[in-house]
Amino acid sequence: MQGLWDSWDADAFLYDKTSGQFYDERKLHVLQHQGTYFSVRGPLNVAPAPQRHPVIVQAGASEDGRELAAATADVVYCLPDTLAAARAYYTSYGQRLSFFERLKVGCE
Repeated sequence: MQGLWDSWDADAFLYDKTSGQFYDERKLHVLQHQGTYFSVRGPLNVAPAPQRHPVIVQAGASEDGRELAAATADVVYCLPDTLAAARAYYTSYGQRLSFFERLKVGCE
């Protein structure tokens, strides 16, 4: 999905009635995804939203969930029942992020 959301640069759509040019072809990115279960050429057939993609939320309680959240999520939620458990979770999650991602979310 990320590839489809990134099909168009933010300023790709010109909507120029005078020239008849709807978009700038240089700012279009064809995905050409070939997967096990489906294939899609792209691009996404709608203009990008101002925030570029929907907010991705992941429940990160299990080890697999934490790995997926660290790799893809904008928001991660969990249900620790104590402050100590919350701190341990935060540390565990922070260790899965790259150095720059940790700086961005305050895990350093």
